[in-house]
Amino acid sequence: MMKTLVLTALFVLVMGPAALAQSNTTAPAAAAPAAAAAAVPELKRVKMRALLSSGYEIKAVTFVSQDVTSRMTRQLDNDAALVTLQKGSAAATCMFALSQYVVPGMLDIEWCIEQK
Repeated sequence: MMKTLVLTALFVLVMGPAALAQSNTTAPAAAAPAAAAAAVPELKRVKMRALLSSGYEIKAVTFVSQDVTSRMTRQLDNDAALVTLQKGSAAATCMFALSQYVVPGMLDIEWCIEQK
């Protein structure tokens, strides 16, 4: 279940909430992801700084290559970093362009989604 939430959150981060709704209504093959997405509560973007200050801990940082991000967005995109955080049974995922991951202001970019 947590893997489904993380993948759904990643899709929403990259494509936006409207794309999730569209993907649930346009293809019969999307029936299984549609059922999983229907179980996901409304997702709101938050800053990583807010998550860390509320007690979340970074559990993993995953490199996402340009090939993968470009396929997800269907246009040329950058390498990315996917950051997974956890606080008790709650999790959050953040996705940043790799070039943004190494700048001081990255904690203030609203590209994180919290799943409770």
